[in-house]
Amino acid sequence: MTEPDALRDLVDNSSPTGNTRSNSNNDPFGNTRPRSTNDPGSTSRHMGLSGNGGHRRNGGHRSNGSGFATAGGDGPGSGADGGRRVGGLAGGVTLGLASGLATALGYLFTAVLARSFTASDYGALVALLGAGLIGTIPAAGFQYVVARRTVALALPPGRNDGPSLRLSALAGVGLLIVGVAVAGPARSWLHLDGVRPMIALAASLIPLTLAGTFQGALLGHRRFAALGSLYVVAALARLGAGATTALAGWGVTGAFWALALAAVLSTGVGWLLTGPRSWRPAGAGAAALAREVLQACSTVAGILVLTNADVLLARHYLDAETSGAYGVASLFAKAILWGSQSAAQAAYPALAAAEGRRRLLLLTLGVTAGLGLVGIAGTAVLGHQLVKVATGSGYGVSTGMLVAFALLGTMWAVTQVLLLAAVAVGDRRPSRSLWGLIAVEAVVVAAGPHHSPAEILTVCTVAVLLFALLIGTLEWNTRPVAAPAPIPVIATDPAATPVPLPATDPATAPVAGA
Repeated sequence: MTEPDALRDLVDNSSPTGNTRSNSNNDPFGNTRPRSTNDPGSTSRHMGLSGNGGHRRNGGHRSNGSGFATAGGDGPGSGADGGRRVGGLAGGVTLGLASGLATALGYLFTAVLARSFTASDYGALVALLGAGLIGTIPAAGFQYVVARRTVALALPPGRNDGPSLRLSALAGVGLLIVGVAVAGPARSWLHLDGVRPMIALAASLIPLTLAGTFQGALLGHRRFAALGSLYVVAALARLGAGATTALAGWGVTGAFWALALAAVLSTGVGWLLTGPRSWRPAGAGAAALAREVLQACSTVAGILVLTNADVLLARHYLDAETSGAYGVASLFAKAILWGSQSAAQAAYPALAAAEGRRRLLLLTLGVTAGLGLVGIAGTAVLGHQLVKVATGSGYGVSTGMLVAFALLGTMWAVTQVLLLAAVAVGDRRPSRSLWGLIAVEAVVVAAGPHHSPAEILTVCTVAVLLFALLIGTLEWNTRPVAAPAPIPVIATDPAATPVPLPATDPATAPVAGA
């Protein structure tokens, strides 16, 4: 028996009170699941993922045998996280609707400022918003890491990972310092009127990074309705900032200070939703946590680069008119990628657990691919008309080209699911391979097939397909090591007792051979 296997058996068969629990039985998919937990003093929380009918925990949270947790209240004493939870399928729908509404509000925000700004000011706004997108990569990293740790540590309702919140605050301050340091060069590079817009943008990165941590806590506790409402609140706050800027006649600097205030307000809502007193010591030290966040940030950044590299290559190798048509068509790939993201987010907490992981991964991939097929069909029927409505002309884009981009977007979406599944178990291999894929893609296009949009698109599609097959094989044979059960808490202060991980932090180590 290997050391990880011995650790898993120790975790599965012992309770914090020293009593022995029943052994696990194997499901048809090769995953282990507990039959029952007879120790009334045990504080371990099963995640509602077993395929054998499940069992109650915390007042009604049950498994429906499908790999998704069913809706249920959290019972008395659930504290800050006591909001109603929904299952994976309902959660995906909830997040999808909320994300769609937030995206629509985001487009309205840009439309409001586009009408009130001059072309020069609007160009500066868009450039700084792009820089801000890069600055929010750590926020996305914290979101996924905090969600994974919430599951791995089996944190109960009303309990969140305090070290993550402290580290995200430090990361936000670091981003502010970096933003101020590069404000001078950014002024020249982006042709800004001064450094103040960049400083305002840097200031907003502190609350935005904290917001990623709060979103991760909601995601890890499967509070999809609360998470979706936070997305919408953030979009409404941004829209309010844009409308105020337009009505007051502020310039770019005023717009970004308004956006910084909007970020503070929406992050405050996230703090209240998670519970201000819920953030207590709960896991490994800062060094291990920082490594997890950096790895997640690498994956998020890789996805961002992967899904934009083809446009940059097209801009470099194609003429201006053709690259413009390529950019318009690529929007259909982006729409499918982000439109299907809610399925991956809803499944993410469960993908961090060992029970039923393979089945849930297949289900999530199937849902994502299904959404992609719907997008492909819709593009085939309405794509050309949508381009004409949006641009006033066809931009010389054929329906076949739009469908090809929709197919690429579907492959991106499937790849994103597999990459997030790797982040959920702390598997670093796919992220490292992702950056290799991006380099190979660029080298192949540079070597010759770059004389038409079809050539660049073909290289990118084939590369992503092969990469998806590679990491799909890796993730099929990878599962997390179960985290030890939390230490029993003191009844008078249920949030005060730390929940430590072993020094080796086995929850982050993938185990081959599920």
